[in-house]
Amino acid sequence: ETCAAIANVFWNYRLFLTHGEAKYMDIVERSMYNNVLSGISLEGNKFFYPNRLESRGGVERSEWFNVSCCPTNITRFIPSVPGYIYATKDDELYVNLYISSQAGVELNSTPLTLIQDSDLPWGGRVSISLDTEKDVYFKLRARLPAWASDRPVTSDLYSFEKNVSESPQIRVNNSIIEYTVVDGYMLIDRVWNKGDRVDITFPFEIRKLHAHDSVLANRGKVALQAGPLVYAAEWPDQEDGKVLNLVLDDKNDLSFGSAEIMGNRIMTIEGSGRSLKLNRDESLESKKVDITAVPYFAWAHRGDREMAVWIPIRDEAAVPLHYPTIASESRIEASHPKAQLKSIQDHRIPENSGSREETNFNWWPLKDTTGWISYEFAKPERISECEIFWFTDAYRGGGVGMPESWKICYRKGNIWLPVTAVSDYEIKKDEISRVRFEAVRTDALRLEVLMGEKSAGLYEWTVK
Repeated sequence: ETCAAIANVFWNYRLFLTHGEAKYMDIVERSMYNNVLSGISLEGNKFFYPNRLESRGGVERSEWFNVSCCPTNITRFIPSVPGYIYATKDDELYVNLYISSQAGVELNSTPLTLIQDSDLPWGGRVSISLDTEKDVYFKLRARLPAWASDRPVTSDLYSFEKNVSESPQIRVNNSIIEYTVVDGYMLIDRVWNKGDRVDITFPFEIRKLHAHDSVLANRGKVALQAGPLVYAAEWPDQEDGKVLNLVLDDKNDLSFGSAEIMGNRIMTIEGSGRSLKLNRDESLESKKVDITAVPYFAWAHRGDREMAVWIPIRDEAAVPLHYPTIASESRIEASHPKAQLKSIQDHRIPENSGSREETNFNWWPLKDTTGWISYEFAKPERISECEIFWFTDAYRGGGVGMPESWKICYRKGNIWLPVTAVSDYEIKKDEISRVRFEAVRTDALRLEVLMGEKSAGLYEWTVK
């Protein structure tokens, strides 16, 4: 959630104020540039409530929400960002964020003006000029960012695939100086004079991140990061307009490129890989493709189709593009339309009926009523069987349970007629439920679901 990301900034900033350790500001920076910034559009007039790491389509920012905490939170957070750049304590000056800015502070009863010129988040060069009326002693603590070190976070939740090729370099008045690292800060202890200038060069490299092996959904996948920005593969930049079937070549080098989004020129990450496709004979087809990733904060400005932050590097972690079926080629309508409606024709069957790994469609909060979904086929088809994989979260206290009953109707002219079933309408949890019926030739089917004390939902509806 955008609000939770902002709360993450608040919490870790207060931990920094308490302990003075850079690891908390690393999380502030990571959350701010990615989770928080993705919550608002580049125009500044649309918002995300949740910030997904993957999209199968149908996801766009909204102008407002019934629960409007995220838009109001983010519009007051953005103006507060300057307050996170610097901090002081006794005779110490902390440089926490590398953002072009001008600030006034006081150290040892001496006013000091700081002018920072920074390439971030698009490069690793930072320059800080000091203007003071008289010489002043203080300790400069410049944060050594996690992205320029060997650990993305202080836990083992994420890890970089390779270490950085070099260490940050600091020059004072154009002379290279040695520094020590204390609590994650590069420490410079000296008397400062009017006009002194500090230049810092951070290793700005494309980094591959791996999640802890216990994160099952990320096994066989990597995330890409450059500087503080996490990147995502998005559909407009890929050859076939698809993302989830891509496999990044883990052996070839990655490089920087550029793209334009909403009139803004942004830096991209370019690589090579393969796209996977499942043929009708269940064989796997592989094609070499170029893969482009854009900064995560900039996604969802060019249409509501596929996106992924975690990109497969092994075939088994990807979702091959499925061959077309009657269902996947159909136009869908529903009595209670939602953005997730297309998930019922994406060929993705979960391990169980309560899976959080796959997207479902449901009629919540409706109950004690009948809901329906219809498939309108591309052309008339002869149909004799339907399969449903039901969704329920009732076992964990949710409002979606298994249906009371269901039936299939077919369209004849302008009316809907029930099919003549030759098997039971199965209602099975954690496995496919089927019904077989006397074959009908039609251009549309309707699934009607009777709900009881709970609402109802499904992951997939297949017609044969």
